Amino acid sequence: MIWRKRKTSVITIDPAYLWRAKLHVKPLLAMGMPSALQYALTVAAIGAQSAFVAKYATEATAALGIVKKLDQLPLYFSIGVANGLLPLLAYNDTAGNKERRRKAFALGVSVSLGFSLLCLVLYELFAPQLSGLFIADALTIEYSSAFLRRMVTAMPFMAVCYPMVVQFQAMGRTREALAISILRKGVLDLPMLFLLNRALPLFGCMWVQPIVDFVSLIAAAGLYIRLKKRGKA
Repeated sequence: MIWRKRKTSVITIDPAYLWRAKLHVKPLLAMGMPSALQYALTVAAIGAQSAFVAKYATEATAALGIVKKLDQLPLYFSIGVANGLLPLLAYNDTAGNKERRRKAFALGVSVSLGFSLLCLVLYELFAPQLSGLFIADALTIEYSSAFLRRMVTAMPFMAVCYPMVVQFQAMGRTREALAISILRKGVLDLPMLFLLNRALPLFGCMWVQPIVDFVSLIAAAGLYIRLKKRGKA
């Protein structure tokens, strides 16, 4: 398709133009790094949590797997909303239309937060029934229900935190976006796994994510308020 339209389109695969790529590589990597790092650290955090739970009963490990499947629904919904917001926020910020950017952000957060709150209510009320869709073992369902009811409390904070990181990226505030990404995954959650697992064996691990996301959201809000006071948001 690109080859057929090479004479009428500005899109080209001609190697002669590759030298221009270096003009854009640095800003592209800088803007994409917070999201890439956040997803990479998320995988590491899940692996660390699984390693802690694996020290206990086999049913607990199976229960954690069930919970990770269930919490993917609100998690990926929030990520999808955030990624959908990125170009809209960036276009308006670049155009100098900050008011429209703020309104778009508020709408996106409302949708993401609303869905996460709905999931929170449903998961809290029907944790055993939802867990039972994956397995019939009573002990595994008991573990899964307890894990789910704790971990799902992170979703409302996460539903706002992801769009906040994306908004920093859209505004060209790479440092702020990177700081929140690293704070969420890597700086707080890994040390807290050790602390909470010792304080509340097994079940303490499930409180790590809600606490980390709450702290990260407060930090993101603080950074945004500071930027707004300086007239940069």
